[in-house]
Amino acid sequence: MLLQRLVAYAGALSDAAPPYYSEKEVRWMLRLERDGTPSTGSLIPLRDPSDPKGRRGVRRLVPDLVRPGTKSKPCLAADQIKYVLGWIRPDDVDPVQTERVTGRHHAAFRELIAAWQATYPGEAVAKAIHHFYQDGHSERMRPADDAWADNDLAVFSVDGMFAPDLPTARQFWLEHCQRMKVSANRGVCLCCGEVRALLPRMTEQIKGKLLPGGGSQGQALVSMNHPPHGFDLVQGLTNTPICEACGNSAMTGLDALLRDRSRSLGRRGQAAKTVWWLAGKSVETSLFDLIESPDEDQVAALIGSIATGREPSVSALDAAAFCSLTLSGSTARVIVRDWVDLPLERVMRNVASWFADHAMADLATGQVRHFGVGYLALVMGRYKSGRAQGDGSYADFGDKGDQRPGDAYEALVRAATRADPLPVSLLGHVVRRVRMDHRLDTARAALIRLGLIRYQKGETVTAALDPDARDPAYVCGRVFTVLEAIQYATTKGGDQRNTTFVDRYLSKAIANPAAALVAGRKDSIPWLRKLRLSQPGPQVALGRRLDELFDLLTEIPVALTLTEQARFLLGYHHQRAYDRASAIAAKAAKAAKSQEHDTVLPA
Repeated sequence: MLLQRLVAYAGALSDAAPPYYSEKEVRWMLRLERDGTPSTGSLIPLRDPSDPKGRRGVRRLVPDLVRPGTKSKPCLAADQIKYVLGWIRPDDVDPVQTERVTGRHHAAFRELIAAWQATYPGEAVAKAIHHFYQDGHSERMRPADDAWADNDLAVFSVDGMFAPDLPTARQFWLEHCQRMKVSANRGVCLCCGEVRALLPRMTEQIKGKLLPGGGSQGQALVSMNHPPHGFDLVQGLTNTPICEACGNSAMTGLDALLRDRSRSLGRRGQAAKTVWWLAGKSVETSLFDLIESPDEDQVAALIGSIATGREPSVSALDAAAFCSLTLSGSTARVIVRDWVDLPLERVMRNVASWFADHAMADLATGQVRHFGVGYLALVMGRYKSGRAQGDGSYADFGDKGDQRPGDAYEALVRAATRADPLPVSLLGHVVRRVRMDHRLDTARAALIRLGLIRYQKGETVTAALDPDARDPAYVCGRVFTVLEAIQYATTKGGDQRNTTFVDRYLSKAIANPAAALVAGRKDSIPWLRKLRLSQPGPQVALGRRLDELFDLLTEIPVALTLTEQARFLLGYHHQRAYDRASAIAAKAAKAAKSQEHDTVLPA
């Protein structure tokens, strides 16, 4: 199950944070001598405005704790200024109430330091901080400048030693948190299977900034704060019995996955983020690198190995499990949108099918291409035309008005790893974007093919031109391409007119081909007549192809369904890619023939 997999992953981490510690930006330091005397009478700033990574402070592992409301729950040796020194900004909205609350916070922080010193009387650092307060040094401290806030993080350093890093500090903080958070109830932990004291609720949370929609609050993976939230109207973790060690490990593992860019997939503006890892026997795989940035040779090897029944060149596939978790944030809770726990060999077969299902003849070369999930999600957004032809670009993720579905990236990851169908809504969205943008490139055609194959199981949808297809919508798309080519050929030097045939009719033709094809057939008569005077060869070839395609149509459809619109666009794209590949081949043959004639044989 999910928590067990996360605990196992955390156990394999070599650089996991200590329990109840997290990495935060420390902005101020209080540097003390061994007798508790401050080295300076003011806070020492740690931020560096000139460094983009350090302009808000230095990132260090410090004690961390979830503090709901105004409850006084201090952290050991490193906390907000209002806890450490009891300072508040004078411009606070309610200074009287804030001063009262801050006073409690500061008193609780001092009591925690005193408890640390009493528990470890031989700890010189704890003794120095304790004397800092007992001797009144804290009351004489002043800000280094006015650029401080009462929630800025300040930390103690004694004789060059960072106080939260001390073994006694970590041990005391662990025991202190356990006393606060672990209940007296004992039971069988669902992760380790041992009889231990159980948690009433998850003690650690995920930082909201790590999740889409997470905001600034911490996010709980399992949260049953009120009876209606859980099963059988039971609060807390009654139905999810987990001990303190396993609960912390699960959250540590999830936090590490979300922070590891090599194991997390997500895009700005998208509704979810996916993390992945391998469980079971240790194996190495670049599976997700391949999904994101496919290499044609690797894709061919993967598809070939699956097609021939040979195992991919990864050892111990049968002993490894592929795990992925798709998450988003909501107020104070983590939303688990998808959870995958499958044999790695099966997932690799799914990925091979993913590449096979969206393979598409390239518009520039005619060769079959494959795309990564990130780029396919990108082309679902709005296309912004440039000043020159072909000079446009797709709106980036999260841009204002990108008009990209929030679940596009998530749906494509699921289609790749789980062999799920592409939602019909996304197929319809791609078709609408083509109509609105007048932009059908190879990536969008690949998405349309993927949607058709996964939506219509068992139906053949080719990656390149299918000359034997008699589907009216597909043939209409091919006819539209030929009409576009005829008009293009009649223009002098290949320069396009201000308004082309595609500009006028593509949007209408996708839904209703009859009007566009009838008008194009009529316009082709003067186009071909003009072409016959300047380029008789292409005129004959294009005219013959147009007649052949019209002969395949018993009738021109008036209205197309969504899947028929998708097939119209595939026919349009396939014919263009075929024509381009034929032109490249003809040019290469002509060059080879010319070179052969120019070769001078030795006497």
